[in-house]
Amino acid sequence: MKNLNSYLREYTSEEKIKEYIVGGLTVLSAFLVRRMVYTLWKYTTNKEPPLNPASRKVSWQEAFVFTVLTGVMASIARLIVMRNVSLGIDEDPDD
Repeated sequence: MKNLNSYLREYTSEEKIKEYIVGGLTVLSAFLVRRMVYTLWKYTTNKEPPLNPASRKVSWQEAFVFTVLTGVMASIARLIVMRNVSLGIDEDPDD
């Protein structure tokens, strides 16, 4: 029983729970960001987004802009997830 209790304490700590929540929400936000970037790309360029920006069929300019747009949007989404999860967990309900 001692091993089970130490295992539960190790894997149910507040920090571990926060890591699991952030990880799961980051995966979900990556899916949503991808959809947003593809929709934004279609709307602004009237072209299909490059499926493989590393392909030689895609111009350097398109590959660079698409990669930067995707990276910035993904970073912003991850920041929003991390801040909101931290706010929800770190807040003291008695304050």
